[in-house]
Amino acid sequence: TLISGEYQLDGGWKGSLQGTLVNNKIVLHRIDSRLGPSSDLDGTVSIDLRSVKGTWQSRVLNDGSPSGGSWTGRKREPKKKSEGGAP
Repeated sequence: TLISGEYQLDGGWKGSLQGTLVNNKIVLHRIDSRLGPSSDLDGTVSIDLRSVKGTWQSRVLNDGSPSGGSWTGRKREPKKKSEGGAP
């Protein structure tokens, strides 16, 4: 299954995620709004489908930042519609 989404990190970094989901395994490519393609992520989706955790590998190797590590993500709750307003 093809998947996509958005992310936001501390410090204002944000962008999009594109990848695949097969069974409970996820592979994502992080595309930063400033840097372009910046890292690849592998992970496992939790049984309750509300979180994911795994490892990442940087595509940007010449900026002095870490080249890999671990990551976690969680499903955001949908925003509630305001009562009495237009749909």
